[in-house]
Amino acid sequence: MTKDEELDQLRQENAALRAQVALLSERIRVLEAKPAKDSHNSRLPPSSDRFHRQPKSLRQKSGKKPGWQAGHPGSTLMLSHST
Repeated sequence: MTKDEELDQLRQENAALRAQVALLSERIRVLEAKPAKDSHNSRLPPSSDRFHRQPKSLRQKSGKKPGWQAGHPGSTLMLSHST
């Protein structure tokens, strides 16, 4: 193999490797952009959300007991006799 043939072969390999690097760089860009999409900012269903924590509610408990105010008489329906 002459030096000119070797140089041509190396140039072809260099061009092929540059094309492959460009292809892989584009693939990396697409894959890195993919996790940015989930069910909150796209049309994807919630089942496609993987390895993401659910948002935690910022609401705090009031400390009040459930139900009416203390001392309220309340009301219930009276039972009726069926005929």
